[in-house]
Amino acid sequence: MKKILALRIGKGLCNRLRVLLCAIAYSELTNRRLLIYWPKEEWFGAALNDLWEHPYQEIGSLTNKVLVNLSGGYRHYSSLHSQLDNPIICLNTIYPFCVDDYPAPFMSYLSRLKLIKPLQNRIDSFAAQEFADNPIVGVSIRYNRAHPRTVKASPPQWFIERMNQIHAQFPNVRFFLSTDCKEVSHLVRASTSASICQLPRNYHSEVMSGIQEALCELYLLARTNYILGSYYSSFSETAGSILGELAYENSQSTPNADAIASSLSLPKTVPFWERSPTISGNIPVNLPNATGLLAASWRLKV
Repeated sequence: MKKILALRIGKGLCNRLRVLLCAIAYSELTNRRLLIYWPKEEWFGAALNDLWEHPYQEIGSLTNKVLVNLSGGYRHYSSLHSQLDNPIICLNTIYPFCVDDYPAPFMSYLSRLKLIKPLQNRIDSFAAQEFADNPIVGVSIRYNRAHPRTVKASPPQWFIERMNQIHAQFPNVRFFLSTDCKEVSHLVRASTSASICQLPRNYHSEVMSGIQEALCELYLLARTNYILGSYYSSFSETAGSILGELAYENSQSTPNADAIASSLSLPKTVPFWERSPTISGNIPVNLPNATGLLAASWRLKV
C-alpha cells in the first residue's frame, strides 16, 4: 500500500498555496499519496476546486481526524526528514517546508495546478488589454487584515514614492496595482500621474469571489516585469518568488537600479505553467547532488 501524506491547509490564500506546493513536491519526491483537507472557514470561503483543477484526492474533517489518530498526531514540518519510513504522515502548517530538498524551486510545482477556466480567461483578457505594449511594474500593497509588521514597514506612502521615482526614470512604464483595500487604491491613484491599471475588485477578501480576484491578481503580478511588494506578506512574497528575486523589492530591501532597468527592458513572459498548463508530468530540471531529503528518499527507496 502506498504511503500517505495527509495535509491540512489553513489561513489565507498564499499561506495555503505555498504549503500545498511543498506538499506536492514532497509527495512526489517520497512517492506518497497526497490527501488534502482544505477547509472553508469564516475568513476563507473558497474551496480548492473554486480555484484550481488538480489530480489530488481531497478529504473531509472526519477522514482527516481518523488519519491524525492513526498516525499518532500531526508532525512538525521541521521533522519530516525523520518521518520517511512512517506509513502515514499528517501535517498542519502554514509554513513552506523542505524547500532546499526539492529537485526544482517549489513554486515550479504550480504546473500541477490548473486555474479553473473562468479565472484563466479573466487573466488572459485583462493582460491582453492592459499589459500589451508597455513594461509593467506590479505593485502589491497588503493592508486590510495584514500583519502589523507589514502595515508598519510598508505603508502606502512608500509605494507612492517608489512609483513616482520609477515613473520619473521610466516614463513609459505602466503600473499594475494589486491591493486588498479600496481606500489605498484611491490614495495611490490620487498621488501619482503614472498610468495605473487595476483588476476590478469587490474587496471582500473572505468570500469566494474576493479570493478568486486575489488569485487572478497573483497570476497577473507574475506576468509583470518587476514587483514592488509589501514586507512580511505571504502574498507579495509569493508573487516575488514566481517572478524571481532580482525582479522584486519591498520597503526593507535596497533598490537595485540595474536590476530594475534590466527587468523593464525584457519582454514579458507568461510563466511556463500558464503557457502549457498541466496537472501531471515532470518538471524539467537538473537534479542537485543527493543531500538531505532527496538522498534519504532514494536510500529508503520509498
